[in-house]
Amino acid sequence: MKHNFKRTQQSWANKQQTKQPKTTRFVEMKESDYLKIINDAIIRDRKQTVNRLYAVFALALHDMHGFGTKRLQETLKKTSNHFECVLDGLVTEEEIFKEVEKYDIFIK
Repeated sequence: MKHNFKRTQQSWANKQQTKQPKTTRFVEMKESDYLKIINDAIIRDRKQTVNRLYAVFALALHDMHGFGTKRLQETLKKTSNHFECVLDGLVTEEEIFKEVEKYDIFIK
């Protein structure tokens, strides 16, 4: 029986290459870079959440009160204005919650 030593060596070398653990390359970053990435992700997530809330709110107004396109657009524009006031620091979330409580709506 003839043994093919060269083929065995190649096969062994291939197995050794596949057995080596894959290394992960780490990039050194400043703490401020990490914080910026995290902050950007938080802002993106908040915007997505607000957009989902707008969509659900618009559907509820349409289904429950028959709001059409014009009334929905006006309501969402006013709602967006309120959000901007909170973001600009003109009014706090707590002040808005207190105002809404006048209508027996409690948000916590």
